[in-house]
Amino acid sequence: MAVGNMLRVLKGNQETLISPANKDEYLKKGYSVIDEDGTVLEKGTKTKHAVEEELKAANKRIAELEAELRGYKESDSAKSEAAEKGKDSGQKKGGSKLTGE
Repeated sequence: MAVGNMLRVLKGNQETLISPANKDEYLKKGYSVIDEDGTVLEKGTKTKHAVEEELKAANKRIAELEAELRGYKESDSAKSEAAEKGKDSGQKKGGSKLTGE
């Protein structure tokens, strides 16, 4: 955590030594306080930009999954319609076999 009286902070792949007085400022910028081994001791808050990017990615994934679900529903309803048509024609054929026609 500390090198002398300095704190080690990390954001992405950027590691920096800072004064303990600047800790809160760096945490607000998204830096995390780490120890000498790289273990996160205190996580920084995400920046607005990072949160917006995560939201965009999540919304894109939701749209993809909704489209996939619509495809499954359409495919399922088409199969159901085909099965119903098959039942109708099967009943007619079955009926004629029973009557001997």
